[in-house]
Amino acid sequence: MSDAAGLGARGLVAREVSWTGGAAPAPDTPLAVRIRHRHPPVPARLARADGADTMVLFEGDGPAVTPGQAAVFYRGDAVLGGGWIAEALAERPDQ
Repeated sequence: MSDAAGLGARGLVAREVSWTGGAAPAPDTPLAVRIRHRHPPVPARLARADGADTMVLFEGDGPAVTPGQAAVFYRGDAVLGGGWIAEALAERPDQ
């Protein structure tokens, strides 16, 4: 039942995120997230960062997201933080 066209995600939830500045950026902060070593970072916005979870929404069509892989967050070339992907967020039903 796997459909390559339907593998993209709207965003992701990461856990065990460490922020280089000690605290997460403010919600709605633009950033980029790299979810695969050799793939370019994907433009996104920080939706939520609390003690347990960090939710990121991709700006456009997102890539397939695989739980268990690392997610690294950037602003330009600067690393903001990183953690482990816990889940992919499915496309919104209204899209």
